[in-house]
Amino acid sequence: MGWTFCWEMRSRQAMLTYLRRSTRLVDHGEVLRSTAVGNNHWYLYRNKETGRVSIGLDLMAGGAKDGWGYKDLSEDYGPGQVNCPLSYLDQASEAVGYAVEWRQKVREFHAKRAERPTLAVGLRLIYADVEFRLLKSAGLRLGWNVVRISDGRQFRMKAVQLARSQVVTPEAVQSESVSTDNPLLTPQLAMAFT
Repeated sequence: MGWTFCWEMRSRQAMLTYLRRSTRLVDHGEVLRSTAVGNNHWYLYRNKETGRVSIGLDLMAGGAKDGWGYKDLSEDYGPGQVNCPLSYLDQASEAVGYAVEWRQKVREFHAKRAERPTLAVGLRLIYADVEFRLLKSAGLRLGWNVVRISDGRQFRMKAVQLARSQVVTPEAVQSESVSTDNPLLTPQLAMAFT
């Protein structure tokens, strides 16, 4: 269960093309569906001998020096990744062994994600025990421009940081006594504190 790298595969797309080839599981089964979520390639496959439909995962990694590679896992190993599409859980055969607990974690991940509020200007977040307020989107997958509440410094918070942050509920927000007379505060920044 190691990693397989190929220096000929120089891009993520080349790696996906290789993983999605029709002859990949020809001896053992057939791939019914596949999708990539980040660098996780999820696939639903049917075992030819048993008829059982299971979920597979290819962890992908790559770089210019060594090319791209993958490590293939089955849900039976209880992988640590939980961003598998929910529809795969519904289409797969009944879970056994480690897959039972893993599927529950996948459902919890999606439930938690669904209850998270939509990011919007003014929303307050706590990341690494520091409170921030969202100013504006930095663009698709680029995160948001934020202001640190404690001192008014602006930063760009990456999408992965936003995903790991906690939303501050309106009841928990206390009114700050920030002076907007400071000449260093821009009007936009002063509005972030009100």
